[in-house]
Amino acid sequence: MSSPAASTAPAGSGADPARDSIAANVARPPRAQRAWLLAACLLALLLRVGTAPEVFGGDPVVRSRVALDGTDGYYHLRRAWLILADWPHVPQRDAFLGPPAGGLVQWGPLFDLVLAALAKVYPAPPTLALEAVGARLPALLGLAQVLAVAVLARRLGGAAVSAALLAAVLPAVVRFTLLGALDHDPFIELLMLLVLVALAGRIGRAREPLRRLLPAALLATAGLAALPLTWAGCVLHFGMLAAALAGAFLAGGRRAAAAPALVLAVAAVAAAAVVAPFAAASPWSRSGESAFAGLSWLHVAALALLAAGAAVMALAGGAVLSRAERTAALVAGGLGALIAAVLLPRVVASFLAGLHFALRDNAFLAAVAESRPLLFLFGGFDARPALVRLSALPLLLPLLLLVPVVRRFAARTRSNAGTLSIDAPTATGCGFVLGWSAAALALALLQARYSHAAAVAVAVLGGVAWAQVRRPQRVAMGLALLPCLAAYVPLPGFAGLRLYGRAADLVTSGMAEATAFLAATGPPPPAWRDAAGEAHDAVLAPWSAGHWIHWRAQRPAVANPFGPHGQSAFADGVRFWLLADDRQALALLRRHRVRWVVAPTSPQPPWELAALAGEDPRPWRLDQPGAQDRFLRSMGARLAWSPQVPFLREVYRTRASRRAADGSLESLLRVYEVMPAAPPPGPITARGRAPSGP
Repeated sequence: MSSPAASTAPAGSGADPARDSIAANVARPPRAQRAWLLAACLLALLLRVGTAPEVFGGDPVVRSRVALDGTDGYYHLRRAWLILADWPHVPQRDAFLGPPAGGLVQWGPLFDLVLAALAKVYPAPPTLALEAVGARLPALLGLAQVLAVAVLARRLGGAAVSAALLAAVLPAVVRFTLLGALDHDPFIELLMLLVLVALAGRIGRAREPLRRLLPAALLATAGLAALPLTWAGCVLHFGMLAAALAGAFLAGGRRAAAAPALVLAVAAVAAAAVVAPFAAASPWSRSGESAFAGLSWLHVAALALLAAGAAVMALAGGAVLSRAERTAALVAGGLGALIAAVLLPRVVASFLAGLHFALRDNAFLAAVAESRPLLFLFGGFDARPALVRLSALPLLLPLLLLVPVVRRFAARTRSNAGTLSIDAPTATGCGFVLGWSAAALALALLQARYSHAAAVAVAVLGGVAWAQVRRPQRVAMGLALLPCLAAYVPLPGFAGLRLYGRAADLVTSGMAEATAFLAATGPPPPAWRDAAGEAHDAVLAPWSAGHWIHWRAQRPAVANPFGPHGQSAFADGVRFWLLADDRQALALLRRHRVRWVVAPTSPQPPWELAALAGEDPRPWRLDQPGAQDRFLRSMGARLAWSPQVPFLREVYRTRASRRAADGSLESLLRVYEVMPAAPPPGPITARGRAPSGP
């Protein structure tokens, strides 16, 4: 598709060519384009429901329940359940997160409130309603992303259908919006797209009454306020917005970027005012250096700084803004600077702590696959994940889009009336999407989870490039998508990157069986329905299984995937597996009200556990003297291979197993009960299950 036709209005005629060009971009698309857009949405839906066999019916223990991908989705269900139990209160602390003190929930309240609201109107009992809605919500958000990408590409002078098709098929977008991939990531990217749509609609539009600024400002305010109310890590998305605006400024000139900068300044300071009461009430604002891990004053300060910077960029446009617009920029920038000056002394320590946590060699981040660099997703250097998730387009598209930007620099002209040249909106749009894409791709290289944001940016980038290039370059763009096939069809050497045919980790780890057994041993503790209630009968298991235990077993867990920040018992939950002294181990279990211990028969390497617990990992490495003997005396090794711990008795082994070296089958997990003062006479028999003593 070609770019919109250029206006030929003469200088001084009163017509604004830039405004006419943008108006053409957002005009109603013709019928053929609507049909192609519908086809893109249908394709997106088909690709995202390909995991239905693994999600619905993938649980080998309870066929009526869904098997979500990953672990975080299960705590979203848990928190939404608590909201339904005390509607519409959203708990910020949960006794299930490391009893007896409990822990802080790291996520903002918005996404879980939306999930609970949808489940509230779903025609099923609350537990089944939450699982049904939670399994389908990511795919619906994926469809909304495809439509938002099309609108954004069109507003930037690009091909809406091409952008929508890319958003429909790029594996990094599909990966996070698959059926059953419940998490807040697709919601975050949709909010980001809405803010970008609001800004892009103002490119090249200036000297208009402030009332015409209002719709874009309201949309951007809603998106900016919703971002920190959903996820604490959205500060990096504020950085991506700043990068997009900087790209527009550099490519199209200060006048072309003035109007979107004004919208961002007004919206950011308004969003700061919306978020401030939530930050004031958040316990994370009182958690010192750990405040970066949850909603806190840090997010208000970040919005204020964004407003101040955008206001400076808007005022740099000079006479291209009306007096009322310049006044609005001054007020927004002044308020942003004032708020930032007040809050920065309070939040700088938590910001530096978060930066240190994200950038240093961190044991917890290294243990989470999506927190590793994209090129090191599987440990060593491997370019396959980047090529399959993002295709080769990130290498090609910047080269294609630099052409109109360079032309703009070479021939930047203004008419006698002082209006923008007709090339300005195109160059500004190219710079806008290039700045955003560069920031998103850089983040993806640092942490693989941002490959979702990068792929959305690449989709818009591709739509803009499609409208600027000719047939040979379009053929090259099509060929650049070939690596993506590995995500959808079996190819030799790419098995770990295929999106379909993979059983959920809940099943392959054996935790589907273990959690079903634990749930059947008795009613849940009071904290199941009340986040502030008593949390007894806790479970000590590998930290990665914590959220499965919260939802499926309906039991508190000592350690969980939230990690060390805001979780009072995380270190103890990891350190237990390294203890050799029975008295210390029993004291730890009693301290955290543990009744059940779930032990993997393939223990995690002790040096990794030591690093997670905040201890020196070096004495545990295999090349250290006595390390092997020390490991064999530890709880992790004893419970895996020689269950002879006097205060624990084995009550269940999973049928899920692996083939041992001698050819026999070895259960993946063993479940132990902490013995009371007088041992019970026989093995536990869970409701509906056979006796399962050792």
